[in-house]
Amino acid sequence: MKYFSSDITIDILSDSGSIIEYKNYINNPWYINYNAARNYFETYGNLNVKKGYKTEDGLNLAQWLAYQRQSRKGNNSSILSDEQINMLSEIGMIWDKNEFRWEQGYEIACEFYNEFGHLEVKQDLIYMEYKLGKWINMQRLAYNSDSSRKNLSQIQINRLEKIGMIWHAYELNWNRAFEYAKEFYEEYGHL
Repeated sequence: MKYFSSDITIDILSDSGSIIEYKNYINNPWYINYNAARNYFETYGNLNVKKGYKTEDGLNLAQWLAYQRQSRKGNNSSILSDEQINMLSEIGMIWDKNEFRWEQGYEIACEFYNEFGHLEVKQDLIYMEYKLGKWINMQRLAYNSDSSRKNLSQIQINRLEKIGMIWHAYELNWNRAFEYAKEFYEEYGHL
């Protein structure tokens, strides 16, 4: 089945092209709200909807999407069908906001690494309009946590190490000091 939308309805077309079950979807709130999500996706290219965003019809889209996430997890009275999950996935549904935010930070860290060859940044660094310094510091904190349950998976740790992550600030400071001492020695012949 393919889904096509008009302003507020969704036509369900069979593989042969004939409209089926059209009347069942016109006034169904889920499909009306899905259509709003799809329109947002078509306009902005993602479903990373800011908290409190409302459509022209007054739908709090961020809240509705959050409800869909909870429905998929089984954390409320609604249950999403496989069809609904697929429909939302096709338009870029962010099922796990934490994973999405981590991936977003990681992509920007990769951009920084590709441009500068390191991740040795100050905590207040803003790169590509993103608080990269804060994000990197949060990864270090998660890695160095005394908690038995670290917030970083081994896969995330490996990915960060591939782009030059230094986990301990003292190691970072030592490396910088060593480089300064080395440059001084090369220029003046002593320390």
